[in-house]
Amino acid sequence: MSEVTTLAPVEVWKRCVRAAMNGEVTAQTAFYHEDGVLEFPFLLADGVPNRFEGREAIGRVFATLQAKVERIGTSVDEETSSLVVHETTDPEVIIAEIELSVEVGGVSRASRYIQVVRVRDGKIASMRDYFAGGVDGIVTDALSE
Repeated sequence: MSEVTTLAPVEVWKRCVRAAMNGEVTAQTAFYHEDGVLEFPFLLADGVPNRFEGREAIGRVFATLQAKVERIGTSVDEETSSLVVHETTDPEVIIAEIELSVEVGGVSRASRYIQVVRVRDGKIASMRDYFAGGVDGIVTDALSE
């Protein structure tokens, strides 16, 4: 009898991030529960949604963001970027600190994020993505188009 193993929350998150950094929207979306939730709590622009429920809606958000990233010519320097994960007392929850070295339209900058991620049964059940630095403008523009 074969044993089914479920990935630890840290590994699920790392694989999801890798898919995102590679522009693999379908793979990134597949890491979410069918009824998963993605939130951008600090995205407060009028008329721009900041909460998305269900894998299908989350996939549309990722596709929209990826298209925007490609359109404005964004690239990530993985060598100088930093990903730090903190496990919590809740075995389903991790907190990730992310600092990406990005180039947008020829201008280098740091994009900083904190993500609070709940993983259940090997899938992301919820992610609250708190971002700063010019990222909010990119996300707001993409989601309001």
